[in-house]
Amino acid sequence: MLFLHGIVSTPRHFDDLIAMVPKDISVRALLLDGHGKSVRDFGRSSMEKWEAQVQQAVNDLSESHEKLYLVGHSMGTLFSICHAAKNEKIAGLFLLAPPLKVFVRPRMFSSTFRIYFDRIRPKDEIARAMKESLGFPISRNPFHYIRWIPRFLELFRKIRRTRKEIPKLQIPVYAYPSVKDELVSMKSVKYLRRNKKIQITPLPNSLHCYYEKQDKALLLREFQVFLGKGVSLS
Repeated sequence: MLFLHGIVSTPRHFDDLIAMVPKDISVRALLLDGHGKSVRDFGRSSMEKWEAQVQQAVNDLSESHEKLYLVGHSMGTLFSICHAAKNEKIAGLFLLAPPLKVFVRPRMFSSTFRIYFDRIRPKDEIARAMKESLGFPISRNPFHYIRWIPRFLELFRKIRRTRKEIPKLQIPVYAYPSVKDELVSMKSVKYLRRNKKIQITPLPNSLHCYYEKQDKALLLREFQVFLGKGVSLS
């Protein structure tokens, strides 16, 4: 089971899910290049490097295992979809917040402001979750973020390419869009519906990196079901 995190995030996003995986299932949680270091390290990386990393991981695991299951969040769902469309060893996908249509809500700007200036209120669970999801400490130098622009332009191109791959999926796919996502539009669902093999379960009170209590409980139950079905998926 390969876990693929989102842009500017880390595999820690999957901590609760990884803890549920039985010991007889091999687990690999990939940390993408430029993540987990600094703001400038991220800017120096590229989609090309991330795609090469994922390709290598998928190749290695496909050679050593009979079946492979991919769990992705955000950008990680794009890699998951693209590889599943062409690799017969991949037997199932579990997708969180697939960003097939981007739409930035005002909450994103307010939370970013609080994180940047370290003004997160004690009860602001959403901003805190967003900060904890980041793969590096915040830099107060705005010029350090200039090289982020090409990375996000590359992400948008990846989104457009991935939409074309969705109808090709011939395996069970479980997708969990967050209804209140501050970065991803619920219009992403229309692309998922192009393939009847995709089971879509919206999380009504969750955001991109924050899962409301009841939604999280639902998500964990769904992952338990995925694990149960995983060993017998064909």
